Amino acid sequence: MTERAIVSAGETMIYGVVGTVAIEKGHMVAQLAADGTIVPAGTALSSPCIGVAQHSAAPGASIIIETNGVYLFDNGTAGNACTAATLHGYTVYCGNSYTIYDNSGGGTLFSAGQYMGLDADGKVKAKITPGYIAAADTDINLL
Repeated sequence: MTERAIVSAGETMIYGVVGTVAIEKGHMVAQLAADGTIVPAGTALSSPCIGVAQHSAAPGASIIIETNGVYLFDNGTAGNACTAATLHGYTVYCGNSYTIYDNSGGGTLFSAGQYMGLDADGKVKAKITPGYIAAADTDINLL
């Protein structure tokens, strides 16, 4: 897995403690609803994506998360991929902690942020802001 590139640096750093699963640098992260620990984005019973890990961290370690920026992530495949037809500003979803989907998987995936286009290599540019919920969402589950 390659490290995710930052397209536009965020202005906000969030600090937290990693839950029971290690976090990789450059991956999307979320908070576990039960205790607020930081987990890979898309983890069951967690929040929508809150930012991008600035370093790798083991369970129980402190972690720095950058947010309020635009970041590059792998694009989903087949029916989950963002394309030139994906509307800018619409919600994109966490296929996993390093892949963006253009759909919520029938309401099963958490929001990653807003779609901001594709780069020349087909990577997805996503604007990540904690608590972001687009008006276009009709099937998001609020915690």
